[in-house]
Amino acid sequence: MLSCSGRGPVGASASYSLPVIPGLAPFGGALSVNRVVVDREPPAVSLHLPAPRVREMEVAGAPAAVAVPILPDLGVGITALVTYRDGVLTWMQGNMPLPLLLQFAEAILGETRP
Repeated sequence: MLSCSGRGPVGASASYSLPVIPGLAPFGGALSVNRVVVDREPPAVSLHLPAPRVREMEVAGAPAAVAVPILPDLGVGITALVTYRDGVLTWMQGNMPLPLLLQFAEAILGETRP
């Protein structure tokens, strides 16, 4: 889905379903990706995840807040990633192993690097 204002596109979202992938996503999974141009400071998103599971990481060369699922290698529990760079707030949330989320994030965010 693409959202627009009088000035053009201001946001986009997409949802993905993942099949069972032996050795990578043993239970399959799902992921939603959201990106929005933020013209006011500070950018914020609320995902309602327990603070002890949130870690600061570097993803695609920039800082990101990452919520680790309860069983990170199996993808049991919600995982999420939030990052803000160059006026764009990006958040991803789903049910998948952490390594797979990080691969998606690297691919999506790496494409937007200058």
